[in-house]
Amino acid sequence: GDPTIARQTLLDRLTTIDPDMARGVTLMRTVAGAETYFLQVAFWLTVILGGLALALTLSGLFSVLSYLVEQRTREIGVRMALGATGRDVTRLVLLQSIRPVGFGLLAGGGSAAGLGALLRATPAAAAIGNIVHVLDPIAYTGSLILVAASIPATRAARLDPARTLRQQ
Repeated sequence: GDPTIARQTLLDRLTTIDPDMARGVTLMRTVAGAETYFLQVAFWLTVILGGLALALTLSGLFSVLSYLVEQRTREIGVRMALGATGRDVTRLVLLQSIRPVGFGLLAGGGSAAGLGALLRATPAAAAIGNIVHVLDPIAYTGSLILVAASIPATRAARLDPARTLRQQ
């Protein structure tokens, strides 16, 4: 039947015996809801903090790669003046960006995978063990290399060689 009606009937009978006994009667649905509420709060807190960490990482990586491209503006201008196309410059910048991004990817990815495996070993994570994949190389590689390195590379490809060569 309806658990709220059964609860109310039980409460009525318990209060006739002792009014203090009725305080401890709760529905199983309420208890289960309280347990899942804390898991939902922890999940969304993790999602928000992970998103902030990803945004900070991408902005830092973008800044470093933009600075490296800015240092090589004259060289890129000379290459373009000698006939390099925008595609050649983009490929050059992307290939040279792979090294610092790769070191960061190995260090950060290794740390994230190790911490993820450690967290999955806890009893609380047993329920989500098959859903969460610790090693997702497509996500790691795609987010770091393509997003952070492609913007400075496309900026470098759009440089005007004549204006670049006139600079000091």
